[in-house]
Amino acid sequence: MPDAQTIAILFFIALLVAIFVAVKVYRWSRFNIFGQDIPAIISSVSIERDMSGKHVQHIEARWTNPNTNKPYVFRSSNSGRYLYHQGEVIFVHIDPKNPERYKMKLQLITVHPHKR
Repeated sequence: MPDAQTIAILFFIALLVAIFVAVKVYRWSRFNIFGQDIPAIISSVSIERDMSGKHVQHIEARWTNPNTNKPYVFRSSNSGRYLYHQGEVIFVHIDPKNPERYKMKLQLITVHPHKR
């Protein structure tokens, strides 16, 4: 049977892990609620195959903050059917206080087979 010191150490470690997870969940939910979508221009698109043979599309988009004139570059890589092209507008969800925290809002293209 573990002694009191071992139990206290395990409890403290569990408490630290719980606090860490709670902070991450709080930040993520705050980002989703208070973040804003901005239109960015796609500056480059490249497609390659990963090690498993799947196509991966790398997208880079640019946006300039109108309040500060500071440019930002957003990058994302995803596998699937994404048909994005250079010069198109894509929406990026940013943290208004720190636009370097972002997620690109990519939409997967669904292909439906034609019935004959």
